[in-house]
Amino acid sequence: KRFNNALRDAHSELVPIKAHGIIELRNMVISKSTALHNTERMDAVISVFVKMVRETDSFLYLNAIRGLSALADHQGHRFIPQLVDMYTDSTCTIDQRLRVGESLQQSIVRAGQMLGEY
Repeated sequence: KRFNNALRDAHSELVPIKAHGIIELRNMVISKSTALHNTERMDAVISVFVKMVRETDSFLYLNAIRGLSALADHQGHRFIPQLVDMYTDSTCTIDQRLRVGESLQQSIVRAGQMLGEY
C-alpha cells in the first residue's frame, strides 16, 4: 500500500504531492523496504527518479538526485553502471548530466574505497 501511494503521489500534477511521493520512494529504498524486492517495482522507482531528474523544479530534481544516490548505495552493482551510462549519454542535456553526476558524486563519497568493486 505504501509503495502504491508513493508511486501515485510521484505522478501527481501538484509539485508538493509529487515531491512527497519521491521522498517516500527514497525512504523506502533507504530502509530496504520489502515492497521493493520485486524487480518491476524497483524499475518503477528508477523510472520515477530518472523522470524527476529532468524536471525544472529544484525541489523535485534535488530529491530525485538523492533518490538515485540511495539506489546506488543500496544496489551499487546494478545502479552505478546505469548512472555512469546516463552521465555519459550525449543525448541528455548538460543539466540532466550534471544532476546525475551529483548523485554519482554522493555515492562515491559514501562508498569510499569500496568503489573499486564497480
